[in-house]
Amino acid sequence: MIICLPLIAVYCIAEWIYNQTPWQKKKKLKMNAEINELETV
Repeated sequence: MIICLPLIAVYCIAEWIYNQTPWQKKKKLKMNAEINELETV
């Protein structure tokens, strides 16, 4: 448990940083636009 905790924290931080990259934000905006388009139909 003590050994795994820092690894889990590093993974969560790395995942958050990756999701803040411009290409991920652009991908998320595109997906949200498609979802909104489907919901309005």
